[in-house]
Amino acid sequence: MLALSLRGLGMLKRLTILITVIATSCNLLSEQDYGEASSPVPLLKEGVVQPCSEIKRPLNPSDEPTASESELDKHFRQAFDYETAGEFEQAIFHYHLAAQLSECDCDRLHAEAGKTAAQEAKDLWEQQRMAAKPTQYFWGRLQELTKTLPCIEIHN
Repeated sequence: MLALSLRGLGMLKRLTILITVIATSCNLLSEQDYGEASSPVPLLKEGVVQPCSEIKRPLNPSDEPTASESELDKHFRQAFDYETAGEFEQAIFHYHLAAQLSECDCDRLHAEAGKTAAQEAKDLWEQQRMAAKPTQYFWGRLQELTKTLPCIEIHN
């Protein structure tokens, strides 16, 4: 009975995160509404100068840095690299830093989705080890959480 209750809470948490990501990306929540959802990162930072419409960020960045790589790009790249290596704590850490550095709502939502997917993959790993295929789970979950974000592109 307790296991079912805990499982239900986990599903409720995931559903709440997904609804928040979708509602925010569709501008259905204002900054004030989202702040009340107890987000650790503000919806937008003061003095934002970069419109989200001009940003395209790879969901699966190359593992090699580019010459024009920003600090934000670096954290997204490192988070993805750590996750694909199964180092979930480091992935969570770098997605957290990316969320803090984000000046664009879409980038911040991307980082928060990565952090959520990495945490879920970590939890899955701790419960079922490799049988759960946590890095495959992460990739599918990350795509699911970011599919409505206009700043995301997937590199083949």
